[in-house]
Amino acid sequence: MDISRAVNAALLWGSKARVWPEVELGAGHPFDDHHDAGTGSAAHPGACVVSNPYYSPEASLRLSYGLEALNDEQFTRFSYCIQLLIDFLARRWRRSALRSLWFGLTRLSLVEFVPAFPADWFRWESPEGVLASHFPGEPQSWESLRNSAGSVSVEGIPAAIRGRPAFAIWFLLVYPRQFTPASAKLIEDALNGV
Repeated sequence: MDISRAVNAALLWGSKARVWPEVELGAGHPFDDHHDAGTGSAAHPGACVVSNPYYSPEASLRLSYGLEALNDEQFTRFSYCIQLLIDFLARRWRRSALRSLWFGLTRLSLVEFVPAFPADWFRWESPEGVLASHFPGEPQSWESLRNSAGSVSVEGIPAAIRGRPAFAIWFLLVYPRQFTPASAKLIEDALNGV
C-alpha cells in the first residue's frame, strides 16, 4: 500500500475542507534560537506566516503577505502536528533525532482540538470541544516518552473509522484537522499489522 501522499498530508491542517501548510520554513530553521523563524516576524521579514487551523488558505496568504493590517494575532510557538511526529519518532527509537530537536520542541505549545462528541469528527466545524495544549517536558525521560508514544489511545476515534483504518487515510485527506496522535497511531498500527 503506497501511503506517501497520506504521509505528506501529515503537515496539512484545515477546516471546512480547507487545507494549508502548518509548518513551512521561512528565513530560518524552526528549531534554532530564533523561535519566531518561519513566522513572518520583524526579525525575519518575508518569512511565511504559520497560521492555525481556524484560518482559510486565503486568509493565511493574506496574513503571510501583510494584507491583513487589522489582524495582529501572532502564530509563534505552537503546533498542531508536532506531537504526532514526536510520537512517531519515539516509537521508532529515534532518540538521537529527537535529542537534536528537543530544545526547540520544548519551546512549542503542542495543541490538539478534541471534539466534544464523536459525531463531530464528521462535521466541517465542531461547535463544542476542548483545545488541549501542553509543552514537552524539559528534561524528558526517554522511557517515559517511549511509553506515552506507545500507549496513545485510539478509543476517542469514532468506531466507523477505527474499524476501517485504510479508509482513515482518505478521511484524513478531507478532514486533515483530525490528523492527531491517535489517528496517526491507528494508521501506523494497521500498516504494522497490529
